[in-house]
Amino acid sequence: MIMLTPTPEIIHRSFVHEAFGRNENLKTINLLKSLNISANVNLLDAEGEYAVYVSDNYHIIDYWIKNTPFEDFMKEKQINMMLLSKMLKESYKFYKDEQWKYFLINYEKFGYTKINIEGTDRELLVNKALLKRNDKQYLQ
Repeated sequence: MIMLTPTPEIIHRSFVHEAFGRNENLKTINLLKSLNISANVNLLDAEGEYAVYVSDNYHIIDYWIKNTPFEDFMKEKQINMMLLSKMLKESYKFYKDEQWKYFLINYEKFGYTKINIEGTDRELLVNKALLKRNDKQYLQ
């Protein structure tokens, strides 16, 4: 019988990878909280249930339920915030959708602003109407 034991290198890589994921999630949650949005937020997301950690006014729209062209999906679900992550961008339901591609390039025409989530490879697209009028920090 051969017994496989993980090497210290494998254990280290696993630990570093898990810590990185938690760090990205924590930074995402902290940014969402810092926005202090009191209106209802319909967040398109492929990463997790951030609403649980932010506020009761956040509602998750799971990316995998999309079965119509992007603009129809966005209107039907009243999406007003999107967490742009690698998983969302690479989802087969999105990356082949021409309306999605157009939106990503022209999000400002749709009334959105982009906020980089520092220390991550994620970005947040937020409908400008959600942001405080006097808070120019996030408005581009």
